[in-house]
Amino acid sequence: MAIVNSVELTRDEMIRRAWALVPSLKKRAAETERLGRIHPDTVKDFHDSRLWRVHQPERYGGLELDFTLYIDIGEAIGRGCGSTAWVWANLVAHDWMLGMFPIKAQDEIWHEDPNTLIGSALIYPCGKAEIVDGGYRLSGRWPFSSGIAPCDWAMLGGIVQTETGGEPYIFNVRRKNINVIETWDVSGLVGTGSQDVSCEGIFIPNHMALPLKDTRGGPTPGSAVNRHPIYQMPLLALFPHVIAGALLGIARAAFDEYVENTKSRVATYNQGKLADYTNQQMRISEAGASIDAARLLLRDNCLEAERKVSEAGECTTIDKARWRRDGAYAANLCSKAVDQIFAAAGGGANYRKNPLQRYFRDIHAGVSHIGVSWDANAPEFARAALSLPTGNPNV
Repeated sequence: MAIVNSVELTRDEMIRRAWALVPSLKKRAAETERLGRIHPDTVKDFHDSRLWRVHQPERYGGLELDFTLYIDIGEAIGRGCGSTAWVWANLVAHDWMLGMFPIKAQDEIWHEDPNTLIGSALIYPCGKAEIVDGGYRLSGRWPFSSGIAPCDWAMLGGIVQTETGGEPYIFNVRRKNINVIETWDVSGLVGTGSQDVSCEGIFIPNHMALPLKDTRGGPTPGSAVNRHPIYQMPLLALFPHVIAGALLGIARAAFDEYVENTKSRVATYNQGKLADYTNQQMRISEAGASIDAARLLLRDNCLEAERKVSEAGECTTIDKARWRRDGAYAANLCSKAVDQIFAAAGGGANYRKNPLQRYFRDIHAGVSHIGVSWDANAPEFARAALSLPTGNPNV
């Protein structure tokens, strides 16, 4: 366990540090949206508090803590700023993923700078990689590189043509070797700065490439030296939980904002106290139950996955399909809760000075991600349950 300035950096301490930053994140939320990227002061705060390093291996000075922190810290940060929580979750996940790579890749990146931040763009068909002597030549253009602004490295997805067909790989690329194209003109999660990135024919050495199939759960190249079970947990099966924590925080922020305002709010037309209206009480109860149920489901899955990997070293196909289903279901529960709150709030929620409009925009941008799409993930669980072939062999 890491100890800094006589403070033991346990999971509880890191959650406490995240909550301590919530007031500052709330104050910066509008400015973060105006900047269209994570606020520079927040980047520094996360470095100073070591929140960036919760899933970096201990070998490089990281904290190597449990997977459930994507929910617990993601929710806390999301209560302050949804865009910031989204960037935190994505960038921290790249430390988790780098911990699965060959040790040579980890050494090259983290020995150079253990505090480095890693972005990504992992829509695999957007990249094409040619096998060459000693590695690969990678070209492509990728959308949705969330949080790329403060990063020195990026993980890019690409398809490598092999004898058996196209195979998806993850490639580590220096930020200076790619182009960042400013395309992020959007309505929700504006502060994530999820720009397009591109490269043309850059050389990627073998140790900086990882087949996606190696991340399906079980031993990875990096788990030989990084012994924590998170480095053997299935990437695609659990990624919905990585981003769902941020959505949970957005939903809870909307809920808290609405409940607090409703305590003293009166109806414009009849001056009745809204807190006395049964329909308002019903919306508050249902939205609150949805958010609480989402949290319980997400945390239970994270705990179960880490336990199964610790005990058995791998997970079943039905487990992984269920986790993706549940991650999407929980995220959409949060979205529905915000919809109820926004509808109950009336026309005043549309004013830009009212944070409810930002929560509404951010939650809908978040649930549009393929990782938490109910339409994409629900059928995969059903197919697995019915012993039918599933659509993604890399889950």
